[in-house]
Amino acid sequence: MLVSPLAAEVGTAMLVWKAHNTKVLSLAFSPDGTRIATTADKSGTVCLWHAPTGQLVTRFVAPRPWAIHAVAFFSDGRYIAGHLTRPRIRIWNVES
Repeated sequence: MLVSPLAAEVGTAMLVWKAHNTKVLSLAFSPDGTRIATTADKSGTVCLWHAPTGQLVTRFVAPRPWAIHAVAFFSDGRYIAGHLTRPRIRIWNVES
């Protein structure tokens, strides 16, 4: 799946990169706009990207066999919450 942030003022792609091998289920921008968290179909991982460059920063893995269906940043940008298959929420510290 390709991820392509758009320049709001002109609507053109600023950067395009391949985020996952399957479809992206959820994408969230950090409050300061410098990071993007993504999760893909049944991958069980959250990928954290440097938004300006598209570089992969790190991956967080959920306990198997749970897929992660949605991701969101906490308002301080220090944590990511992931909604897992079996109604559970997993929290990751993005600064450690």
